[in-house]
Amino acid sequence: MSLLDTVETGIKVPTLKINVSGTNGIGKSTFASQAPRPIFIKTEDGTNFIDVPSFPYVKAMTMY
Repeated sequence: MSLLDTVETGIKVPTLKINVSGTNGIGKSTFASQAPRPIFIKTEDGTNFIDVPSFPYVKAMTMY
């Protein structure tokens, strides 16, 4: 493989990471569901009522 085979072109837009905080029921999850291609990490039952791609419900978190 030549070094020239590793050359990249085009605009590289970084992934947007946002932390939204607020009181219960204010619309944080609804707001987040309007993002382009969102994926939720479910940590509460309230997100079950929003039609958005998500990972299974998180029961515990371990640090590595």
